[in-house]
Amino acid sequence: MKAHVKKIISVVLCVVMLMSVMPMTAMAAKIMADDTGCYSQIISQKDYAISPGVSEADFVYNDASGNNQNKGYAMEIDMTNSNAGLMASYYKLGTTVAAGEYATAGMSAQAAYAESQGYNVVGAINTDLRFGSPEPMGMLVINGEVLHDELSANNYFVVTKDGKAEIRPGTQPLDGNEQQAVGCFAQWLIKDGVNQNAEDHAQGNRAPRTAIGIKADGNVILYVCDGRNIPNAVGMTLYELAEAMLELGCVTATNCDGGGSSTFISKREGTDNLSMKNVPSDGSERETLGGLLVISTAKGDGVFDHANITPANEYYTPGTSVQMTATPVDYSGALADSMPDDVSWALAEGSESLGEVSGSGSAATFISNGTEGKVEVNMLYNNEVVGSTSFRICYPDSLAFDSESISLNYEEHSDLGLKAKYQGNAVNLKAGDIKWTIGDAGAGTFDGNTFIVTDNYLASISTEVTAEFTDIEKTAAITVNIGMQPSVVMDGGDNDGLSYEHFGRGTGINGSFAWQPNVQDGVTYD
Repeated sequence: MKAHVKKIISVVLCVVMLMSVMPMTAMAAKIMADDTGCYSQIISQKDYAISPGVSEADFVYNDASGNNQNKGYAMEIDMTNSNAGLMASYYKLGTTVAAGEYATAGMSAQAAYAESQGYNVVGAINTDLRFGSPEPMGMLVINGEVLHDELSANNYFVVTKDGKAEIRPGTQPLDGNEQQAVGCFAQWLIKDGVNQNAEDHAQGNRAPRTAIGIKADGNVILYVCDGRNIPNAVGMTLYELAEAMLELGCVTATNCDGGGSSTFISKREGTDNLSMKNVPSDGSERETLGGLLVISTAKGDGVFDHANITPANEYYTPGTSVQMTATPVDYSGALADSMPDDVSWALAEGSESLGEVSGSGSAATFISNGTEGKVEVNMLYNNEVVGSTSFRICYPDSLAFDSESISLNYEEHSDLGLKAKYQGNAVNLKAGDIKWTIGDAGAGTFDGNTFIVTDNYLASISTEVTAEFTDIEKTAAITVNIGMQPSVVMDGGDNDGLSYEHFGRGTGINGSFAWQPNVQDGVTYD
């Protein structure tokens, strides 16, 4: 393993979540520094309404070096909202357990089954896994029915019959007041507002992780971070995970099954389908045992309540035209039957100097006048704001390719992996932003910012391609190889010297479940 992978990296995690048009619970956090002066701070944040009492935010953060990016996904459930709730989950909602038939299923399948039974599932995470067996781990109570009652070393999460959330040690027996209960894992992240883990920033201890936390007001935080996917996501240690949960306001929190099992699923307002938002480190969703389903009981009536407007929280270069689309949503967060005919679009106060907006109905266009700044666009109906989106117009502060070289096939189309960023955020480039120079003109041509490889199959070409931003002094170069075999990188190209091996899991009833761990450089991970 290379030395740069082994180095100790100091990371303190934070999450900031903003309000959207739908009523959402704010998840506020602060940015902190450790003794080395190294920070981990939000560099990109996108907030989503899901349903009444349920909100989501996806975010990217990094430390001061810029080399330790993380991606996280958080959902907050207001336990006092009568339309929002949590339900423990297992294969077919545990209906096979009474007969002694145990099985595993991915959280997508578990959520789909619950929906087939009439539940409106708007979110889900995994919670536990019993290695080598599909039998439920520890406690499992679904809708007041005790399906598995086993004392263990692992914590379990409970929703009581009066709607309160609790995290209990696995040695605490059920007391009959459990409406929902599901096993987690043994590691406490937070007790009484204090991180229970020794400070640890070692790369080798970082992984994808899942956590459940409870805030002082009783709201529940479900959290997943990506990992084992350098440079996109380095993952978190247990200490870093606890710090993230503290910054989200949790006063108690527990670790859940992580690694390739970590799963975060949501159904954002204005959509009909649940989808996975995190990136599983196995490359696809794992089968698992227990999980938590987020249930909405808000009844959709199809009557327009507000609009969900995209894009949001994006970055564009000056002079760009941004096409916006509004989706009509009813109170429940479901699609409304139609958009009112007399909605209008307008720039919010403070954004008028940045350009112009025009449109009607569900579509509008913002045209930048070249001025940098944050743009906020509102949709109005009966003189009230019923939808809002914001984005930033800016010049990038960095321009770079993903790698020093790239191998392409004849006639292939590619963006060559060019990335423009502003304070770590990806900037959307328009045609004309980049002046392209090709060392060997026979290698291909550019259509906007897309490189089209030559159709001359008789040539093997290695040439340098240079990208130069037209309005500011930013350049980047890459070697393009055409008609040449690429080098083989065993672990997907993160250039850290690690190789990964993963063995499959079975999916059958009782004895057919089989699991083998990930092995990384001879070290076993879950």
